[in-house]
Amino acid sequence: MKPAPSLKTAALSQCAIVFLCASLVLAQSPSFTRACQKWIDQKGYSTDYIEQKTGKRQPGLASEWRGNVAAQDAQPGDVLLIRISADGAQHAALVEQVRKNSDGTVNQMRVSEWNWGKMTDQRCFITENFGKLAPARWVNAASVAYVWRPTLPLQQ
Repeated sequence: MKPAPSLKTAALSQCAIVFLCASLVLAQSPSFTRACQKWIDQKGYSTDYIEQKTGKRQPGLASEWRGNVAAQDAQPGDVLLIRISADGAQHAALVEQVRKNSDGTVNQMRVSEWNWGKMTDQRCFITENFGKLAPARWVNAASVAYVWRPTLPLQQ
C-alpha cells in the first residue's frame, strides 16, 4: 500500500504550473522571505498592485488578508482574495467590472492584477507578469475567498 501524500504534495499536485500555485505552499515560511527578498523588494506581487492602486494594504501575504464585504456586494474598486489550489493560499486582484445573474446575484468579476500567468520562478512564485498587468480575466464568484473594500474598516 502506498503511503498517503503529504499535505504539501497533495496541494502542489492540484495546481497548474502555469499559475501561482506551485510555490505558495512554501510562502508561509521565514525561509521564503530570506530566499525571495530580492523579489519582495521589487514590489511586483499581487498585493503590491493593490497597494499601488488603492493606496492601502493589509499586513502580510494575500493569504493573511481578510475581507469586510460579502462577495455578493462586490463592486468595482474592491479587492478580491481569490482561492488558489495550494492549501490556504490566496491571490489579490482588483475588481474592474461585475456581472450579475438575472436574479441579481454576482456571477463573475473582471479583474486587473499583477503576477498572474506563466510561472518563471517557482520558488518565489514569480510569473511573466511580475510587476506588470496580467491580461484582464473574469473570475467566478465561487473562487472568491473574501472581498475587501479598502474604503471600509476591517473588523477586529
